[in-house]
Amino acid sequence: MKKGDLVVMPGCAAAPDDDRLTIGLVVKLPKMIRRRIRIGVLWSDGDGKIDYEPIDWLVKKNDG
Repeated sequence: MKKGDLVVMPGCAAAPDDDRLTIGLVVKLPKMIRRRIRIGVLWSDGDGKIDYEPIDWLVKKNDG
């Protein structure tokens, strides 16, 4: 993954009882935090702050 990629976290819906996944934008390169490789993501349903997510929990969103 690289800056500018769109990602989703399988199993994390946009809202309760909604099957659409929240989309995130990769904004920071991977780094080691708490013994895991994490990447900075701005989430579409977030509050504008960068969340550092474990990279192995994310899937690059397909175009379309």
